[in-house]
Amino acid sequence: VAVGVEQATAAAEAGTAQIVICIDECDNKLGTAVLTRMAEVAPEVSVCLVSPSEDKGKTVVVANVVPSHRESLDAREWVQASLAPAGGRGGGKPERAAGQAKNIDSV
Repeated sequence: VAVGVEQATAAAEAGTAQIVICIDECDNKLGTAVLTRMAEVAPEVSVCLVSPSEDKGKTVVVANVVPSHRESLDAREWVQASLAPAGGRGGGKPERAAGQAKNIDSV
């Protein structure tokens, strides 16, 4: 969670609207917790978190899109586009989505 908070804080301070971060070995539940905490410290930054797990042989992707970006960015589409090269799938809502793929090298 600390790494995500650091990245979100840095993005907010730099005026960055969207970031993609990679945190190894993060499951969907932990990924969602990281996004929730990141949204608290950087409420105007949309985030896509990619988490490959060599041990589990899969990659988890979770995304959070803030209200001011929802006209041009959909969390479901962001997750699906991230997972498509690896044959993965995802779903959710326009503001928050998650998914996974078994091929960790293609995401």
